[in-house]
Amino acid sequence: MIYVNKLDGDRIFLSLSQKEDLSLYNDWLNDSEINLTFGRSHIVFNEEKQAKYIEDYNNSDDKFFFVIVKKRKHF
Repeated sequence: MIYVNKLDGDRIFLSLSQKEDLSLYNDWLNDSEINLTFGRSHIVFNEEKQAKYIEDYNNSDDKFFFVIVKKRKHF
């Protein structure tokens, strides 16, 4: 998967989410224990709703849906 570096750090960078991430996000967002920390345990997401949510964010002028990407070590 190719991520676009939008904000760079020493060991990580931020990138806009990719479609390939949707399955993992969907699993997390539908996990009741994880959702309790967000205060949203009653909301169920499917991949279509999640894709629309991320797309709306990334097409906005003032909000974005970023992922944290760990940089690989170069030897």
